Amino acid sequence: MNSYDNFIDSYAVELKKVITDFKSLDVKAITDEDIDKAYARVDNIYDKGVADHLTGFLTDRKELSIRVLADIAHNNMNRYGTEMRQILNAAEDFIGELSDFLPEEEN
Repeated sequence: MNSYDNFIDSYAVELKKVITDFKSLDVKAITDEDIDKAYARVDNIYDKGVADHLTGFLTDRKELSIRVLADIAHNNMNRYGTEMRQILNAAEDFIGELSDFLPEEEN
């Protein structure tokens, strides 16, 4: 099994959570300023282009799936030597900046 498949197998739960959180964001309530803040946080910490991908999932409604996230992670690993898990960290940070736009959990 290669690193791509290992990543998907090892982080399936986390990948699904990121996708669920992205799809749960109230996109209509998010302003450009909110997106810029989330973008800046990710862009200053993670590999070049990661913030563009994450923003695209919101603004351009680009396809978001486990395979798409794994492709981004794999490409960054090959290009920059970055651990594939970093795409999850970046997505979690990005979503964290936009957490006010997630539905409240029911108690």
